[in-house]
Amino acid sequence: MFQNFLQAKQARVEVLTAIKSELKKTTAVSPVEGTALPFPEKLESFSPPPQEVEHTAISGTLNYNFESHQNLKLMCLKFMPYPGSDIYDKYFQILTTYSSRGRDKKLALRIILGGGDRLLHFFLCAHLRILQTEPQLLKGLDVRFYVVPMETNHVASYLARYDSWYNRHIFVPFRSKAFILPGIRVEQIAPLQESKDGDVTLPGAFYRESINHYLGESRFRWEINVYQCECWLADRKEVAETPSGGTKPGEKEADDIAGLCDYNIPFIQHVELGLHAVAQDYLDSHPDLDPSLKPEDVAKEKDFKFDPPSIAVTFTKVDLNGRAQKVTVEENTAYDTLVIANVPRKNEKRVFPPEPTSPWLEMFARIKNTSTSKRNVLNADPRQHIVALEVQSTDGGVFEVMIDGQIFKGMKKIAISRIYTVEGAKKSKIWNASESASKPKGSPVIFPIEGFFPVED
Repeated sequence: MFQNFLQAKQARVEVLTAIKSELKKTTAVSPVEGTALPFPEKLESFSPPPQEVEHTAISGTLNYNFESHQNLKLMCLKFMPYPGSDIYDKYFQILTTYSSRGRDKKLALRIILGGGDRLLHFFLCAHLRILQTEPQLLKGLDVRFYVVPMETNHVASYLARYDSWYNRHIFVPFRSKAFILPGIRVEQIAPLQESKDGDVTLPGAFYRESINHYLGESRFRWEINVYQCECWLADRKEVAETPSGGTKPGEKEADDIAGLCDYNIPFIQHVELGLHAVAQDYLDSHPDLDPSLKPEDVAKEKDFKFDPPSIAVTFTKVDLNGRAQKVTVEENTAYDTLVIANVPRKNEKRVFPPEPTSPWLEMFARIKNTSTSKRNVLNADPRQHIVALEVQSTDGGVFEVMIDGQIFKGMKKIAISRIYTVEGAKKSKIWNASESASKPKGSPVIFPIEGFFPVED
């Protein structure tokens, strides 16, 4: 890689030297001072095409918009789309502006995700909804995502552990609160950089310059596997179905829609049920409490209640090579914690360290103390490598689920699976697990993030 870099640098030096020489010759024969100089014909190949650069802020309220089953009938859809939002609307407008299927060379569209886990998840939903419903908008575009951790961002934290350049120039400056604060000891204070005009570089300019370097110098792409969590609400309003045995048009379509989930939520980090999810929901509804409280401390609050329902857990295990093995079913058991992880978190000791570029998830389960199930597989071996999971309430109770840090309540069933594209389709789209499992699967869907160096173990 270093050798290629030196060769490219030498080539650029030779080209610039030739341009400089030709410009000097042209200047020497120019009859009028100030006249525009014609560019030498033999150097036209070195003239880069003008680039259209536009800085557009994508902002909006971070609220999910879910489609109802009735809307699916009006939209003639047989699958549940991923959630929409204001972020999706702005992203859709930008792609509409720059999309072009007739472009010879793809246009690089750089998108900076400056925020934490919440913003990252909203944009993931927006991007996946585009891939699912409007994939033609990405024709002629090379969309590149850059993560700048202005808040707690576990994806950026993981990338910083393996990419030291990203850690030094992006993660530390944006996440360290003391990075630009004045020092206490004089010998520890680095001298401020001054420009030729005597101006001191301000923090805002420093951050902008850091982001510009990130956009211009990143050369490697980190591909995170994307999964989906289909959710069924306990109080769902069923779609009116055609009476059984009838032959009315649309009967099969109505039955298909009635069996779909209520929410279909993509994720790349964590899914969690149990005490941690309920405690996070409690903290969100009590802004007067310290948001950094541990779930065990939240459980000590007087009005805190946690009574997990009995659930049936069905999961598909994999071996160390990622090959699916047998399906395991555990019924009628109350769990204190159930964690499914794709991206590791700091001080997370419950699951095996997950690898987001590998085709499996890490799971951890802890049975509630009052449970009497002793032959439960997860009781004996709570850590598992899985590729699919289904959780369903068996006693009529409901549970909360936390997906990439966002709380969704009132669930009676969830199903987790990997997302694939459809092979042989006239229009490329995302394969949805709600559709027939016999449909051919194409390549897995990934969420690409740009970095400076390859992320390798």
